[in-house]
Amino acid sequence: MRERPIRVFVSATPDLEPEREVIGEALARFPVPLAWEIARTPRPGEQTPEALALVQQSDLFLVLLGEDAGAPVGAELLAAQRAELPRLALLKDEPHTPAGQFFRYSSVDDWQAFRGPEDLRRLVLRWLAQEVLREAIKFGLQPDEAARLIGFTRDEQAKDEPMVAGHGEPQGAQDGAVIVSARRPPRAESTPE
Repeated sequence: MRERPIRVFVSATPDLEPEREVIGEALARFPVPLAWEIARTPRPGEQTPEALALVQQSDLFLVLLGEDAGAPVGAELLAAQRAELPRLALLKDEPHTPAGQFFRYSSVDDWQAFRGPEDLRRLVLRWLAQEVLREAIKFGLQPDEAARLIGFTRDEQAKDEPMVAGHGEPQGAQDGAVIVSARRPPRAESTPE
């Protein structure tokens, strides 16, 4: 039986508000019904010290980097590292300012890039499933819930495996093909009259 919700801290700059919404949706779509508590980077003008305390009380930490890095994301990441929280570092696949590039290369080694909302949702769900399984006892996961999460992670991994001709989905020219080449066709030979 779970004593409390799983606490997730989402650290991101204000320009990534839509991405935070996607993370909330991902938690709502989690394959097993669990209670979640989401804390976040304070909005401009809100108190940062309270957020740092929330980071230390969290079970899981997500950091998102968009175009630019900004305060207090660096302080939140440092607090998560000091608390040795499991962390997922997500990098929006877009050009970054010099400050964003510096933060990217100086703070975390294992950024995972995402292109859009579906890509972000998939990465978050997969990571959360793996972390919940890793800490199944701490999070009060029941055997049937663990089995569903194991199945979910296997299905997600299978989606990443490349298809090989002859296995899985049809590949290549199944019933023949015309191959178009950049080469010019041979000249027709002239026939004597």
